[in-house]
Amino acid sequence: MNMRDNIFIALLVLGISVFCGFVGLAGLGSFFPSLNQVAKPIVCGSDVMRVDQHVYSYKPGSTSYTITVYCVDGTTGTKKDVTNQAQSTIGLISSAILFLPFLFLVFLGIKKIRQQQAAGGY
Repeated sequence: MNMRDNIFIALLVLGISVFCGFVGLAGLGSFFPSLNQVAKPIVCGSDVMRVDQHVYSYKPGSTSYTITVYCVDGTTGTKKDVTNQAQSTIGLISSAILFLPFLFLVFLGIKKIRQQQAAGGY
């Protein structure tokens, strides 16, 4: 396998990791609001992070979850809505955490397939 193929595979795995990080793991923050605290040092710094979960049902049998993330100034008590920054930060952190294991598994699988092909298994 040449370098161009390796780069293509790494970029493909990066895309999958980013999708899973933003949609899957960052979306879990709506169900489990405490997961959003991971972004606190980056988004709020020394301020307090408050996550409000909103649960509603617009039709029978369905339930929706949303959150609003605030940074609350400790001295004045003013709130600043930082939901987008918090979700983006969590998505990036999740994507980075997923990327290396995904990449390792893909290249391990490719190596195993090539070994089986060389041994005449396919």
